[in-house]
Amino acid sequence: ETQPDPQQINLKLAILSDRKIDNGCCLKYHNDYYLPVDASGQTVPYRKGTLVIVIKAFDGVLYGCIGEQVFRLEILPQKYRTSKEFNPSHTPCKPKKKYIPPMSHPWKKASFDKFLAQQAHRKRLPTIS
Repeated sequence: ETQPDPQQINLKLAILSDRKIDNGCCLKYHNDYYLPVDASGQTVPYRKGTLVIVIKAFDGVLYGCIGEQVFRLEILPQKYRTSKEFNPSHTPCKPKKKYIPPMSHPWKKASFDKFLAQQAHRKRLPTIS
């Protein structure tokens, strides 16, 4: 038998994963977002929820497959969760002050009275009459 060429080896040792297209016409794979790109370098828009088979070739190149159509996947530099034009800038909120109940609180009173009873200088001496 003849040995398979490197391209056949590259595709036979590929890893296949199922993903879905999200709202931004891209898909998420290993915590990165990827856009489907055709042979001419143009992004190919697909509807949200379209099932894509992600093919990670042995050499590390990512391909996508929808039906019979195979395309390359390019990583997005950064995907923003908010739009700069429509969403106002986020101002950090002041941290809330931690609530500490007063000593007269019913849940604290019993433990505080027990603590006071253990203090040597607070113990009452028996009175001599």
